[in-house]
Amino acid sequence: MADITMCGGKDCPLKEKCYRFTAPESERQSYFLGTPGKMEDGKFVCNKYWDNSEKNGRNHNEIQ
Repeated sequence: MADITMCGGKDCPLKEKCYRFTAPESERQSYFLGTPGKMEDGKFVCNKYWDNSEKNGRNHNEIQ
């Protein structure tokens, strides 16, 4: 069970690598109303992105 606000991942290229999308949900899970990320200067940027790999420390927030 994840005690976090999760993301539905709609139109997000980062969703499969983001803990907010891949974490197991609980019975009473909270979700963002929409995808919190957006395109900026040709890159998808999300300040709520939480990298689900231990190697990356869950803090990278953009993809090119």
